Amino acid sequence: MKKFQSVIKKLAEETERIASESPSHRITFETEGDFSPLVRAINILADRYEAYGINLQPAFAETEEEKDILAAFMSELPEGVLICNAEGQLLLYNKRARQFLGNGRKNSVRKTLPENANSGFRLGQSVFAVIDKNLIEHALDEINEKLKRNAVNAVSHFIIESRGKHILQTRAVPILNRLGQFTGFILILSDITRQREADNRVDSLLKALTRSARSPLASIRSAIEAILEYPDMDKDHLRRFREIIHKESIALGNILNRVGDEYSALIKTRWSLTPLPCKDLMETIGRRAKDRLDILVHIETYEENISVKADSYSMIIVILFILNQLKNEVGISEVICKLGRDGKFINLDLTWQGDPLGPGILRKWEDQFPVINGEQNLFTVKEVLEYHRAEIWSHVSGKSGDRQPCIRFLLPADETGESESFNPVTILPESAPVFYDFDLFNHPGQNPELDNRLLTELTYTVLIREISETQTVEEVIARAGHLPRLIHSMISDGARMRNITWLITTFSDAILKKLVGFGVEASGPPPVNFAFVILGSEGRKEQTLKTDQDNAIIFEDEGIPGISEAEISEYFLSLAEKVCTWLDQAGYAFCTGNIMARNLRWCQSMSVWKRYFSEWIHTAEHEHLLHSTIFFDFRFGYGDERIVENLREHLFDSLTGWSGFFRYMAENTVSFRPPVGFLGNFLVETKGKHRNCLDIKRPMTQIVDFARIYALRNNIRETNT
Repeated sequence: MKKFQSVIKKLAEETERIASESPSHRITFETEGDFSPLVRAINILADRYEAYGINLQPAFAETEEEKDILAAFMSELPEGVLICNAEGQLLLYNKRARQFLGNGRKNSVRKTLPENANSGFRLGQSVFAVIDKNLIEHALDEINEKLKRNAVNAVSHFIIESRGKHILQTRAVPILNRLGQFTGFILILSDITRQREADNRVDSLLKALTRSARSPLASIRSAIEAILEYPDMDKDHLRRFREIIHKESIALGNILNRVGDEYSALIKTRWSLTPLPCKDLMETIGRRAKDRLDILVHIETYEENISVKADSYSMIIVILFILNQLKNEVGISEVICKLGRDGKFINLDLTWQGDPLGPGILRKWEDQFPVINGEQNLFTVKEVLEYHRAEIWSHVSGKSGDRQPCIRFLLPADETGESESFNPVTILPESAPVFYDFDLFNHPGQNPELDNRLLTELTYTVLIREISETQTVEEVIARAGHLPRLIHSMISDGARMRNITWLITTFSDAILKKLVGFGVEASGPPPVNFAFVILGSEGRKEQTLKTDQDNAIIFEDEGIPGISEAEISEYFLSLAEKVCTWLDQAGYAFCTGNIMARNLRWCQSMSVWKRYFSEWIHTAEHEHLLHSTIFFDFRFGYGDERIVENLREHLFDSLTGWSGFFRYMAENTVSFRPPVGFLGNFLVETKGKHRNCLDIKRPMTQIVDFARIYALRNNIRETNT
């Protein structure tokens, strides 16, 4: 048996040598028994393997030559080019893109960046480190909608500003594989800084022309009016008036020539806005208003083939901002959107039922930077409208007896009837110019069978493994955006809800562990052992897709000699601030009740936490009962798990022999009245943004509360309901 194993091991070593080191090597040692046919078969395969490699040598040489040609060509392009896979990892960029973006991010969203966000411009890095995630998501969302309709112009535009003050027009074009599935995207960056400056200079020229021409025109007009009024004036006066007309005409001509020459030079550099079909504009506004603002937009019928000239991202942000301001100012939850063409312009009317805007309010909004859910545009509302040659005003529309307040946008119509056409790019060959790594289209170690599947069809194990292999905060945040599509695919396939919630929990846990790990790396070694704990629905492993954060930090009481309690507290608060901010950027919103580790009250030592638990159990006030429903569902997230078990032991020890706490909890639970009417019908919300809706969370909470009471009463450590 040992001899048999020895032969097998020797054959394996020889075969591996052929495959990895020397294709010309052959197995020559003699074996006994039935191994000779196996040796001959291995050597035959080795012959074919070596011939295959020799035949490919010319192709490899030709490919390298093509790479050199493409590299030389791409390096001289005036545009910056970035190619990314579906997850936003950089596969290729040229020198121009690095010049535009290599100094870090400064574009239309101003938010706190991770400390390692601008650590460099490198392959495999998330594009979100150099271009804001909101802009990319806007572009991919627009592209996705166009691909669903098989639109020929599956391209999206937006504008960014680099830290070097370059204004960059960005075009996003999808990359599809041979099966028509989305595998990545290309970003083409064009420097339009001079074009923007030209626009501003044109405006200045027109104002200067108005001022300069006013005096000559007034003199000419006065002279002509005098001649007409006094036809019999003497020849001397007539000659003087004619000289005035001649002199001022020459002056006016010089002004026009000077302005005309400069205008001709400027107009060549002006950037044209992109044709945007009104259908695409309104569908995007309706969808995002509902998702982001909880405002229902009713779109009235309009001409199908009308378009505006616009930068889609900035114009959509402005319209959403106005809707959000209307919601806050007059309390709207629904608007009617009307579109109509009026000569060279498109009228976009937003009407609503309720109070009109007060005087001057709209003008105040024009001076603000539009912000939607933390997403802030680079320009003010007024600047965006001026850039589009657009106007906005408020009025009351309709006939007497049916008049409604209205805000009208007057947008320039696209009169060309043509839109820029970009066909989706079929997946590129394995040659690439300048800085490239197309191996990132396929991650090392993945099953090749996954290459031809949609991202939403990837198994959760692959996605969670990829999260565990991430190297930067941006990569974690990028992968967090894939969960909704994966869940949608599972629901469509009929997956059980228990499996879906388990996946969401596992996915969220993987993200948390990576982000806390990155936070510890950035902050340095912790001064004492600690545990980052998860609370509430996350602690029960019952969170949904749209959930906020509930977390805390527990650290040991005994620190390192020479480090004060204040320094220990400062370390963990700083760590918590990083982690909570990153979680928010990954889609786990800040808790509105501030139940987060970044809050000093919930970032404390073990002795403080034990005192909290004891007080909540023995006083049982309303606030304490509320805290118990959140904090008693705690579970371990990151750090030293023994700390969590220590606090759990204290919890159950404190509950022993204290039945009053369970009575208070039970009374609090049974006081709830189910949303069922006298006739057995459901009672829905009667006002607010959830009017006519049933809040299903409230009755479900009672089930969770009863389960918690029995679990704590019977010393059950599992938090999941």
